[in-house]
Amino acid sequence: MPNREFRHVILPYNQNKPVTNSRDTQEVRFEHAAEVLSIIHKYRHKTSILDDFDYFDQEEAKKKADESAKSNPSPDSASPVTAPSGKKSAHDSSTTA
Repeated sequence: MPNREFRHVILPYNQNKPVTNSRDTQEVRFEHAAEVLSIIHKYRHKTSILDDFDYFDQEEAKKKADESAKSNPSPDSASPVTAPSGKKSAHDSSTTA
């Protein structure tokens, strides 16, 4: 919920600041708490965090696939190992003896 929905609820126990400036242990009078709960109950949400779960699941799967591809490159993409002198090493399968 947007904070702007609550800014008009002023708390006398918090130096007459809006409820949105309060901390989690702030003492609140019953009438102010009831007003906040009423606002929450009556608010018509346009979206929900539940709407985004599919999107984030897909993004996470893409990220894992990319990380897996980087850590386990396919054998076709591997370049031949070269010795420090610039000659191909004995591990290169295309070398003939």
